[in-house]
Amino acid sequence: VFISPRPTFVEILNLYSHNQTHISAESHISGVVIKRLYAKHNLRIIKKFKKNGSMLEIGAGAGYFLNEARKEGFKVYAIELNNIQADFIRSKLGIPCEESPLDVSLFNEKKFDVIYHCDVISHFYDPISEFQKINDKLKKNGIVVFETGNFGDVKEEYYRFITKFQFPDHLFFFCENSFLSCFMNM
Repeated sequence: VFISPRPTFVEILNLYSHNQTHISAESHISGVVIKRLYAKHNLRIIKKFKKNGSMLEIGAGAGYFLNEARKEGFKVYAIELNNIQADFIRSKLGIPCEESPLDVSLFNEKKFDVIYHCDVISHFYDPISEFQKINDKLKKNGIVVFETGNFGDVKEEYYRFITKFQFPDHLFFFCENSFLSCFMNM
C-alpha cells in the first residue's frame, strides 16, 4: 500500500521542518515513561547482538531510545528531521542530532555499530535507496535493527474502518511478502 501521487522529496522535508506530520512533535516529547520502557525492551534485544559501540537512530523522535542506549554504554547519534524534536534531543538530552537526510549527514564518514529505526520505513521517500545508504554507514559486522508495521497485510474489506492512512508523512505500508521481495534482492 502506498501513497500516489507521492509528495516530492522537498515537500516531505517541509512537513517535518514545519511540524505538519500526523503526530505533533509535542506528542512525541510527552509520554516519556512508556517510551523509555519500550526503549529498554528493544535494547535488551539489541544487546544480545551488540553490547556497546556507536549507535545511530534515524527518525529519533524525542530521543528517548538513544538516551536509554547511552545509559547502556552506547555512543549515540540521532537524525531527526523535525526541528522541534531535534532541538529537544540536542538541548535537553545532550545527544548529537542532525536535521538532515542520511546521505547528507554531517556525521561525515562515520560508520556505526548499530543503526536503528522504529516505524520510520513508511516515511522514507525511497525505502530501498535508504537501506542502501544505511548499509554504507555500517561498520564491518554492524547491525541494522528496525521495526515496522505490516499494515499492507490488512484485508481490503477492513479499509473502511481506517479513517486515515497517516497521510501525509507515511508514504508506504508494507506487508510481509512485499517487504521480503523488495529487500531480499538488495
